[in-house]
Amino acid sequence: MVHRSALEKKALQMVEKHNMLFGGETVLVGVSGGADSTALLLFLNEHRESFGIKLVVFHLDHMLRGEESSKDALFVRELADRFGLDFVHERRDVGAVLKKGDSLEDVARKVRLDLMERCADAHGASKIALGHTADDQVETFLMRIIKGAGIGGLSAIDPVSGRKIRPLLSVWRSEVEEYLQEKGVKPRFDSSNLDQSRLRNQIRGRLVPFLESEFGPSVKEAIIREVDTISEDKKFLDSIVRDSFEKVCSVSLREVRVRKEIFLSEPLSVQRGIIRQAWFLLIPEGQSLSWTHTRDVLEKVFRGSTGAGIMLPRGVVVENEYDDVVFRFCKEPVPSNSVFLDSPGSVKMPGMDMILSASFVKLDRNNFGKDPMTEFVRVDTSFPLEIRKPVPGDFFYPLGAPGKRKISDFLIDRKIAKRDRMSVRLVLSGGEVVWVVGLRIDERYKLGKHDSEALMLAVRKI
Repeated sequence: MVHRSALEKKALQMVEKHNMLFGGETVLVGVSGGADSTALLLFLNEHRESFGIKLVVFHLDHMLRGEESSKDALFVRELADRFGLDFVHERRDVGAVLKKGDSLEDVARKVRLDLMERCADAHGASKIALGHTADDQVETFLMRIIKGAGIGGLSAIDPVSGRKIRPLLSVWRSEVEEYLQEKGVKPRFDSSNLDQSRLRNQIRGRLVPFLESEFGPSVKEAIIREVDTISEDKKFLDSIVRDSFEKVCSVSLREVRVRKEIFLSEPLSVQRGIIRQAWFLLIPEGQSLSWTHTRDVLEKVFRGSTGAGIMLPRGVVVENEYDDVVFRFCKEPVPSNSVFLDSPGSVKMPGMDMILSASFVKLDRNNFGKDPMTEFVRVDTSFPLEIRKPVPGDFFYPLGAPGKRKISDFLIDRKIAKRDRMSVRLVLSGGEVVWVVGLRIDERYKLGKHDSEALMLAVRKI
């Protein structure tokens, strides 16, 4: 009887269940050198004759980790040579293509997938194999809950999407490690996975272990079941949203026009779906519109007065025009006045040689007030955070002061000279001021006396 590891059994079942391979295909395998993608390559290579497939190994150096990245490429090349497989090595400076408000992880993923699609075309590959695992499903689900992604963002990673296939999607990371150990292969380790300023790393290193310690290892299985349930519910809701979208929207190259009266008669879940669909049509390659932005579009524009409007990331503006609400690209370039931080991490502040960092921390109240450029606010403060200069009409509720104040009046009260006001920056969440940097936080975002964790905001010179 042939011994099969847990990874092999699950991966073979996944390939068969979703008809991933029929035989005769060329499969481009994305291999970073990490555990998941290395296990994927070993599995496909071991079964390539029974599958009747040809493999091409693809590796991308994102040029973010110096010598470590070069060693990753060498490791993958040696694997490909050992198995007698074609090897494609690409290098792209991902950091150089980042724009204001972009997430490094999102941009790196887009660059990688775009290059893989082109490489697949060049090699006649009808399939692109990716190494996502069940743990990726869990981490992505939790990450999107924290960021507020709605039902669309909470649904499962697809086993098959276009020509992309994910044979390891039901395999746990522990089973990947067992498989690699059995094969005697030691994968590369990405040191950036230790960076706790990244949300996914915080979830992987802190949140998931906490959930397992409190509720047992089966909690991950429960999350996977929930992901699958949401995915099925999403399919049903998507069909309703599609019908309603066609009824209430008209689409052109650079705008989506929504008939307001009909839109407001739809159920709330359908309204949110229409807003996200309008965003997707303008920014098809972007990440899902966050819950906060969706809420703001609904409450401040659709339910606002004629002329109301807000700016969304990526240069999209939404405006209330009498009977219609219009999603369009801003006629002018996106001002350098605003940048967005979509998740915990860091971003360069507009017009300054300063960086704002945001991270979730355990509270040490002895540090409060010691550094005016570091503040601790409520842990449920919503991402994305917007960082910009004050504009006329901005207001907030200064901590410790009665009622709300215009930012301009607050700066005058603090005797901030007019020439220095140009250097003032605001941190906002959902359009509300959280922090006048270096001066005062908003009363609504202050910590409670029983809070044990906080969102730490810190500004440092580059």
